[in-house]
Amino acid sequence: MTGALYLGVDLGSTTVKGAVMTEAWELCRTWYESNDGEPLVKLLGFVRAVLDSLPEGAYIRNVCSTGYGANLAKSALAGQLAEVETLAHQRAARAFDPETTFVIDIGGQDMKCLKVEDGRSVSVTINEACSSGCGAFLETFARQLNMTTKEFVDAALSSKSPCDLGSRCTVFMNSKVRQAQREGAATNDIAAGLCVSIVRNALHKVLRLKSTDDLGGHVVVQGGTFLNDAVLRVFETHTGLQVIRPDLAGLMGAYGAAFLARDKTPAEAPDWNPDEVAFDLKEARKIEYRYGGCGNRCQLTMYRFPSGRKFISGNRCDFALKGKGGHKKNEGFIEKKLALLFDREILPVEDAPRGTVGIPRVLNMYEYFPFWAAVFKELGFHVELTPFSTQKMLTDATDTIPSQSLCLPVKLAHGHIVKLAKEGVKDIWFRVRRANRSSFMKRTIPTPVRLSAAIRKR
Repeated sequence: MTGALYLGVDLGSTTVKGAVMTEAWELCRTWYESNDGEPLVKLLGFVRAVLDSLPEGAYIRNVCSTGYGANLAKSALAGQLAEVETLAHQRAARAFDPETTFVIDIGGQDMKCLKVEDGRSVSVTINEACSSGCGAFLETFARQLNMTTKEFVDAALSSKSPCDLGSRCTVFMNSKVRQAQREGAATNDIAAGLCVSIVRNALHKVLRLKSTDDLGGHVVVQGGTFLNDAVLRVFETHTGLQVIRPDLAGLMGAYGAAFLARDKTPAEAPDWNPDEVAFDLKEARKIEYRYGGCGNRCQLTMYRFPSGRKFISGNRCDFALKGKGGHKKNEGFIEKKLALLFDREILPVEDAPRGTVGIPRVLNMYEYFPFWAAVFKELGFHVELTPFSTQKMLTDATDTIPSQSLCLPVKLAHGHIVKLAKEGVKDIWFRVRRANRSSFMKRTIPTPVRLSAAIRKR
């Protein structure tokens, strides 16, 4: 192991992984460890150990990070690259099978499903906020059953009649497991049932597959959860496919990041400099404060590293990331945004051969008005846009609202349409979502009540 090496780091939700690769794409070292709530400490310890073990003549040429903490790792390590997880996982899967058609990665807290065509990801599906169906889900129930992870896997593999526990979230699954225990179900059948729920969740709730043929013939499964032989067995049984599970299943993010570090390093790029890294976090400055540049007033944590880089976490918008911040930085932001959306060149009434079309300034018109304004102008319409919402608009539409239980945005939509109708606008464009129609143009009826009835009918 001499010459240039490439380090890939995957700073995940529950684990920290690393992989070191040579110029010839040979893997020479890996590392996989729980972060124990201190991801930076674990990460820096690993990188320090790698540097201390390098033989003479070997050096780290470039570092690429990925995972939940990709940007944090990039800042802490003064790295050159940070890539999204999906790209890293897809790159790693292709290393095992260049003809990969689908990649399913199940980690500790999330699940990523990638459809691949001609070596490129063409669609990405991830689970929602709930971590049901991921590694942490199984770990929770293994502890609840008083088992180690190995004991849990062995028990599940020995089951001949897995319990049908469904594929709901951890909170509801608790009651299912308790019910199965009360009914005398064996522990191994409960363990197997939980593994079945993982696969059902992936295939039917995340991917919403109609047929396993959609997966193609070259499926790569990876992530720490697929190190569980029971989950792998259930997946192959359920799909009828023989899939590829790399021996590095839990390290594929870091492995892919190492590939990307190797692939994306220009010949003229400077070598990574470990002297810029604060391996003792005491050398890094940690500041906690509230950002005052907007109404969110986020509680932020900022790390400043000896390399001069900084990383800010806790922000709910990107204001705090744009320079020094402060109230003056964002003065007039809302006004500027509204002007960009609604200050459009509209055909005057006398120059509009096809008449006037009214557009209520509600709901998704706050995103799509520039498009519709351009379309109707090109078609020869004068666009009559309602003003910003007021309390009077809301109260004026009370008689047209079929139920007081309707949400406020719907009530406001009625108010805007009523205003257009009262002003004599004969045609109103109001975009709605339906299974077989996405929008319609309605010839308005003089009275707001009749107009509302027509909307309800649709």
